[in-house]
Amino acid sequence: MGILELLHMAVFGFHPAHEELNRILGGGGVVSMVKVAAIVCLSSSYAGIFQGTSMLERIREMVKLLSKKVGPFGTLVLVSASAVVTACNQTLAIMVTWELGKPLMEDREEMALAMEDSVVVMAALVPWSIACAVPLESVGAPMSAIPAAVYLWLLPLWH
Repeated sequence: MGILELLHMAVFGFHPAHEELNRILGGGGVVSMVKVAAIVCLSSSYAGIFQGTSMLERIREMVKLLSKKVGPFGTLVLVSASAVVTACNQTLAIMVTWELGKPLMEDREEMALAMEDSVVVMAALVPWSIACAVPLESVGAPMSAIPAAVYLWLLPLWH
C-alpha cells in the first residue's frame, strides 16, 4: 500500500471491496468528521459568550441555592439533565454544566469526576441528543435500546 493510498484512506475513510466487510468496517476518515468538528467548534464559542456576557449569572445564583438543598452532586445532575435536553449535544451541555456548576466544587478533580458521572453519560440517554442518536443510527439500533444502557443509568446513581 502506497503513501497516496494511505492518505486517501485517512481523508475519505476505509472502504473494502467486499460488500459485507464494507458494511461492517467501511467509513471513517477526516471527511466523515467535518460535521462533528463544526458542532464542537460552534458549541465551544458559546462558552466564551457565556463568560463574556455574564448571561448565566442569575441561573448560577439559583444553582447555588439549589445546592444547599440537594447537595453539589444532586444539583449537578439536575443542571446536567436540563442542559442535555436543551442543548441537544454533549459538548454544549458539558460547557453549560461546567459554567453553572464550577462554584459548587472547589476541587477540580472532584468536579471533573462529578461531570463525568452526570452530564457526560446523561447526554447519551436523551434520544434527540447527538451523543445518543448518532451511535444508535450508526449501528442500526432502535431508540428502544436506550433503557438497555444500564451502565449509563447506574453511573449517576452510583456516584
